[in-house]
Amino acid sequence: MGPGLANLVMGLVFGEWYRRTRRTLPLVIAHTVLDVFAFVGYALLRDVIST
Repeated sequence: MGPGLANLVMGLVFGEWYRRTRRTLPLVIAHTVLDVFAFVGYALLRDVIST
């Protein structure tokens, strides 16, 4: 439930940003930064966090 809710919130925030500014580059950059942190964070913590 957590990741799905986070994606929903991110989609709503990004959608509102686009609606107000009509700019996509900041959204592309933000999405890339989020993905990089998630990928690196998972790589660093996968042995610490049990699934």
